[in-house]
Amino acid sequence: MKKTQLLDSIRNIRKELVAFLSIMVIGLLAAVAFLGITYTAAALKKDAIQFFNDNGLWDAEITSTMLMTEEDLDAIRAVPGVGEAERVWQTNARLQIGDSTESVLAISVPEKISTPVLVEGRLPESAEECAIEKKLADDYGLAVGQRIQLECNQVLEMDPLVQTAFRITGIFNTPDHLSYMVPVTPYVMVQEAAFNREGFENAFTQVRIRVKDAPENRYSDTYWVAVSPVVSALEALGEERAPLRTAQIRSRFEAQIRDAEAQIEAARAEIEEARKMIADGWRDLGAAETALEPVPVELDRVAGQLSQAELMLLQVVDYLKSLGVRLSDSPNVMDQLKDLQKVLDNASTFLDRIGATGILPQETVDELKKAGVDLQKMSVADVLRKLEELEEDAEIKYGIRDLREKLELARTGIDAYELARNNYYYAGEEYLDALTRIQNGRRKLEDGERQLEEAEQKIREAEEELRKAKERLEQFEKCRWFVLDNKANPGFVYGEANANKLASLSMSFSTIFLVVGALVIYATIARMVEQQRKMVGVNKAMGLFKREILAKYLLFGCGAVLLGVGLGVLLAWLPMQRALLNSYEAYLNYGSGPRSFLPLETGLVVVGALAISLLAVYLACSQLLSQSALALMQGATQNTSRLHGSRSSAAKNLYLKIILRNMQNDRARVLVTIVSIAGGCVLMVVGFTLRYGISGVPDRQFGGVQTYDAEVYYNAASNPDAEAEIARVLDEAGMQHTVLRRETAAYEMDGTMSALTLITAENGQLDTFFKLADIRSGRPLTLPESGALIPRRFSEHYHVDAGGSVPVYDSTMIRNELGVAGVFENYYGQLFFLTPAAYEEAFGTQAEKNCFYVKTGGVSVIDLQKKLDGIEGVSRVLDANADRKMIEQFTSSLNFVVYLMLFIAGLMACFIVANFTMTFIQRKTGELTVMRINGFTVGECIRYLALDLVFTTILGTAAGLVAGGFMGNRILRVTETPYIQMIREPRLEAFLFAALITIGFSVITNSVALRRVRRLKLTDISQ
Repeated sequence: MKKTQLLDSIRNIRKELVAFLSIMVIGLLAAVAFLGITYTAAALKKDAIQFFNDNGLWDAEITSTMLMTEEDLDAIRAVPGVGEAERVWQTNARLQIGDSTESVLAISVPEKISTPVLVEGRLPESAEECAIEKKLADDYGLAVGQRIQLECNQVLEMDPLVQTAFRITGIFNTPDHLSYMVPVTPYVMVQEAAFNREGFENAFTQVRIRVKDAPENRYSDTYWVAVSPVVSALEALGEERAPLRTAQIRSRFEAQIRDAEAQIEAARAEIEEARKMIADGWRDLGAAETALEPVPVELDRVAGQLSQAELMLLQVVDYLKSLGVRLSDSPNVMDQLKDLQKVLDNASTFLDRIGATGILPQETVDELKKAGVDLQKMSVADVLRKLEELEEDAEIKYGIRDLREKLELARTGIDAYELARNNYYYAGEEYLDALTRIQNGRRKLEDGERQLEEAEQKIREAEEELRKAKERLEQFEKCRWFVLDNKANPGFVYGEANANKLASLSMSFSTIFLVVGALVIYATIARMVEQQRKMVGVNKAMGLFKREILAKYLLFGCGAVLLGVGLGVLLAWLPMQRALLNSYEAYLNYGSGPRSFLPLETGLVVVGALAISLLAVYLACSQLLSQSALALMQGATQNTSRLHGSRSSAAKNLYLKIILRNMQNDRARVLVTIVSIAGGCVLMVVGFTLRYGISGVPDRQFGGVQTYDAEVYYNAASNPDAEAEIARVLDEAGMQHTVLRRETAAYEMDGTMSALTLITAENGQLDTFFKLADIRSGRPLTLPESGALIPRRFSEHYHVDAGGSVPVYDSTMIRNELGVAGVFENYYGQLFFLTPAAYEEAFGTQAEKNCFYVKTGGVSVIDLQKKLDGIEGVSRVLDANADRKMIEQFTSSLNFVVYLMLFIAGLMACFIVANFTMTFIQRKTGELTVMRINGFTVGECIRYLALDLVFTTILGTAAGLVAGGFMGNRILRVTETPYIQMIREPRLEAFLFAALITIGFSVITNSVALRRVRRLKLTDISQ
């Protein structure tokens, strides 16, 4: 370009500075809108990839329905392409935190694959320690050093963990969970030693695999090219190894059945032996009782004789006591006294024995012993000495005869006593022997009965084991391996989908910017060329080529665009990208990563903007440049005669017709103006539509669709009366409630696995707790007896409708086809509703209730939990609005993008209106000058221009509202995820605010621009 042309181009820019700045700003805004969001999307994806790779996220994960063995692990490591394979133990658990209970996944600490990112503390080093995920620490205020309690349901009738109490040693994030916007079960990491490995029989629950030499970019096609063959090989290995595990487990069940049957047979033999022992016991007991029958009669007879002898002895004893010192010398007396002493001694000993048997009354025995004991207090030697001392006394001699008579009587009594004693003794011996035989018979009988009871208990236990073993065998399914790649990781899928949706949002906005920018460039250059047609004619007459003349306008249009795009690249890379990344930081585990710069995309934007500006300039100049120099120098004919010479009311009445005719004659300018204004209005309609569609989700879901306040979970196995006790407390508190089953299940769609929530209730139970409305008619839906109701977003995302089915896995990972009976309106979560009959039809088992939906009536969930304290079996009480905060965080990030787009759209609308108004006024300057010469007032001239501007603004705004309504709904759908649906109904406020802002910018900008009419000069007639 020659120096003179360059200077002329610079003068053009100075003269049309407003137009130049408008094009530059529109280029800047378009670049910022597109590249800012594109950079952010790329940064989110890049940071996610870095987070995965830095911490060794698994490339494949294998789960078996029947656990996995060391042999399986060795076979996996031998598969070509497998770099590392690591076993994993894990089990579902409940974390008890004060009055709250949280579902967690107790998982063994990984060594190399999916290693945790420590935020604080250290990883556990013993079986009594654990580390918790940051989400748990944040939600419940847990810290390093605190102790927690984990409760697990039994697995295969054994406790998965060897203990329940753990001390927190660390807080971490895991690459398995990219974002908590995706529903996940948080991890509690423990050492392998904390798992009941003996109960697991040294088998493990999972194997995680890293593919050898897998590309770092997990979202690239090359990554899947490298990983897919390995996954296919592992699936083939599963087809080979699973039958072996099936045979192993089946043989174990069969062995259990055989053992139980053998135990039953052995117990039955013991029962027969016990019954024989009982029969022998009854027989011996009967014989002993028969032998005992005559013994009491004989004892009674002998007891009478013994009583007479005892009376006789007592008389002798009394006489001896009364003798005092009157005894005389007699050898017979001493001999008989000795015999009497011996008899009494024997009698005392015998009485002791008789007393021990319980045959005689204890009172009688005591009296006899007392008599014997009193006599024995004096030894025989004492009696003899006493007799010797008194033998000389003559008076005592007379008593000798009486004593001898008494001694004879005593001798007779002694003989009778001795005979009676012997008879009684032998009868007592027979009685004691009979009693012993009875006691032995009873003991044998008791032993037999005890042995019988033990044998019967063994049979019951063996029969229960047999029943369980047979039941397991009947329910036994073939072992299956589930080989999953990263597409089965919800966090991984979310990272890609989130970035892609953000990029789609960028493209949607940028398309509008590009169209409007091209139109603005075209209109501006076309107006400049038209104004400078005489100069263009002179240039052509002087021999300049078309390309040389065109270069001046290319420099104007392309220069403005390139400057704007250049500044836009800087703004997009620095402040805008950082602001967007910071808005996403709240719910990404790795926080806000480094900025991303995309050279290729940036180059394409620059080249694209340059190409669009070249095309717009060429189209704007081509028609004029094709005319001859003479035609150009003659100038365009100005049709202002209609307004010359009169200010009559007739002329005034021609305003509308003249304006409309002028607009018709200047169709290109009018059309471009309308489209450009419409473009700005479209951006604002789209922005406000997104704003209301996104922000309204929490209110629409919580309080609109689900109207309950709390979920109370309980375990009927630990307390069969838990349901009744909870219902009683809720009734006493005056809280509405219903009881149902709520559980999480895995599903598989489009080759990926994720989780959904099954809610099983009878028809009518949910009417006041959850509004199930048909997506087409809006009428309430009833729960089907077959199949399930699914949410609209799930139906749309996976293209499944009524009549279709969804593969759902039960707790044992058995695949079941769950039919779809209908689709309902829902805004958050993948909730499937079905009846108990439909549940049993789909899964083959009954749906056991485990959850209450509760309307607390203004009572806080914490207070509700306190009311339920002490009820055994209550596992957790959840705030039904707990997910609201998470959704609000997600929508706040999208709203930040929307607000940014609204701000850019407002700036764009302002510059568009300013550019076209200034262009229009400059184009009409000559005509307005003639009008002023012909006596038209400033106000009339302004009205003449204003009516044109009003028409174009109104038409542009109307077109923008129509197009914005259509595009807003389409772009809103782009922002949806498989588990979040936006508010799709048009909002009047979105259209109203967009129209008011567009018209407001137009009024303000036009008012400022029209002030130029007051400054018209006579020299302006040449323009």
